[in-house]
Amino acid sequence: ETELLTETEHDVEPEIRKNGAPISSRPQSVTEQTKTPSPQRSEVNNLQHAEVHNPQHGQTTTSMTSAKLPDLRKEVITEPKTMTEALQGPQREHWLRAIHSELRSLLTKGTWRMLDRNQAHNRPLTVKWVFKVKKNEEGNLDKFKARLVVRGFEQQFGFDYNQTFASVAKAATWRILLTVAACLDWEIEQMDVSTAFLEGDLDEEVFIEMPEGLVEYFDQHPEDRPPGFSTEKICKLIKSLYGLKQAPRQWQKKLKETLESLDFRQATSDTAVYHNPTTGVIFITYVDDFLIMGSNKEAIQGYKARLGE
Repeated sequence: ETELLTETEHDVEPEIRKNGAPISSRPQSVTEQTKTPSPQRSEVNNLQHAEVHNPQHGQTTTSMTSAKLPDLRKEVITEPKTMTEALQGPQREHWLRAIHSELRSLLTKGTWRMLDRNQAHNRPLTVKWVFKVKKNEEGNLDKFKARLVVRGFEQQFGFDYNQTFASVAKAATWRILLTVAACLDWEIEQMDVSTAFLEGDLDEEVFIEMPEGLVEYFDQHPEDRPPGFSTEKICKLIKSLYGLKQAPRQWQKKLKETLESLDFRQATSDTAVYHNPTTGVIFITYVDDFLIMGSNKEAIQGYKARLGE
């Protein structure tokens, strides 16, 4: 026998049931059907049961709720576009600490050297702050991040940059090596380098305007103020900085030198892969993210410690 279900809304097509089983592939809404759908429908796999207690009737019923509903209890924080917006908003103190943390890191690494403006051989590039709210794996607030970025579109080829190419591991390389590691039960470790681009050394002379907020930072941390500091000075970059066209290439050059000092050899088929013939450890690189794999666990931990230095 064939049974016709009635719908509560006219724009939903009726579904034909035969012997109690649906033969139409059109999905049904849990709340729209006047008759409870079969629990064997595939849509049930995307739902989860939730017990709801009704105090008026003194009974507990089971309802169907989506498994991926957003957590409305999480605080929504707007990421500012400018420093002015960041320091005038409700999260001012958090963003200020993030800015000072970034400036302290740049100064500690010797990213630039202060010069008089008339010493610049090229037009100084402008910089900007980029603000980002970092979240953990559960989607909750982790930290406030501020990063100083060069406006690389102002660079001129042949003056403050030349080569820009930097290779990354091919997708086929990832799949093949991960398959081999799984078959041979190798150890696999993942790493990422914090402020990786700051590790690269520049071959060209690049000048930038004094970063916004640096004067205020020195006012609060006078011990970090260089001798002869003046608000009229500019900065000559010693280290590569995010936003520069050549930044990825300079970082990769530095990484290659470091791995070769540890007796790694660059693969000819994929220049983003390095192999140590003695320990058998393999490095797969993707900008500042690495996978380290091999059967020698002690060697892997040793390389991680060396790179962390």
